[in-house]
Amino acid sequence: MIPTHRSPVRYVRDVGEITAQYEVLEKIGSGGFSTVARARERASLREVAIKVVDKTKYAAGDVSFEREVEVLSGIRHPNVVELYATYVTERNVFMVCELVRGGELLERVSQAGSFTEDEARVVITQVLRAVAHMHAHNVVHRDLKLENILLSDERDARGRSGAVKLIDFGLARFREANAPLRTICGSPLYIAPEILELETSANEEQCYSTACDMWSVGVILFALLSGYSPFDHEDEAQLYQNIRNGIYHLEPGVWDFISNPAKSLVAGLLETDPKERLSAEQALAHEWIVAAGAGATTVSSSGGDASDSGCQAPTQLDIDRAERLKHQAEIIRQVREEEALALKQANRTLTGGKPPTEVFTFPGGGAA
Repeated sequence: MIPTHRSPVRYVRDVGEITAQYEVLEKIGSGGFSTVARARERASLREVAIKVVDKTKYAAGDVSFEREVEVLSGIRHPNVVELYATYVTERNVFMVCELVRGGELLERVSQAGSFTEDEARVVITQVLRAVAHMHAHNVVHRDLKLENILLSDERDARGRSGAVKLIDFGLARFREANAPLRTICGSPLYIAPEILELETSANEEQCYSTACDMWSVGVILFALLSGYSPFDHEDEAQLYQNIRNGIYHLEPGVWDFISNPAKSLVAGLLETDPKERLSAEQALAHEWIVAAGAGATTVSSSGGDASDSGCQAPTQLDIDRAERLKHQAEIIRQVREEEALALKQANRTLTGGKPPTEVFTFPGGGAA
């Protein structure tokens, strides 16, 4: 069943109709296909994030930005970033979203090295609730990863962050009547083995399901607990072979101090057979998730005292592993930006070098 909640979509002639309603304050992020600005709604003074998607950077027939609007417009959950409104012009799509100030979970892992089990439980429980909600409404994300999870800026007396928010639904889609999925997509470190199998399978009936998201959750949990990725190989062919075979290494110096229930949940999520892999509902019922007396109820902020939260100060090895996670994520971003530039140049060639002139200007210079 597709949710009935829908945020409004308006088609406007120029960006002036948008800036009349929102004061653009600053650019806070950018990628190959979009730019994100912090803005203030003039009527309510509420601060929001505006994601500006440049349609000219997409190849003909690529509807990922439309899909993101469709999915986010139809789903509402405390752990999914909320889409308030969408404006569409000739060149751009402007997505007015909830402003989440706490930064990426990837950045927090980079700062902390690894999480305590209690803190990892807090994060994964919220992620699982969001995924369970999506799957119950026939939505599959297909790109769950540390950098697509944001932390809110709500903090308690110890300076610890509250809710996590799933973002970036560009690869997500609704599955009508559990329709088969066959598009090969996702991020290399988080992609499920059944998606990789589509590259080499001669079986035209082979497909995958929402279980691919659960594999990604397993990778995220592994990284939170250990500070490194379960599938980390510089050779891409070997990386994908390890994923297909479910081969990952539990380093004794790290995993000796992690409980058996936590290891059990990781194993249940990183099950190569999607039919045997834990669902979101099953994972939420796992003994490690429902463990009584969990000490932490929030995620420690980077500025907090490690001793206050029960978190051990990160070792140099922790920092090195976390930096590698960041480096791998940056490589993926650079590749996507290069692809976006190539697509933009191709589109300009097709249109005679005359893209739409519409410009969205940020304070201090720069435009989307």
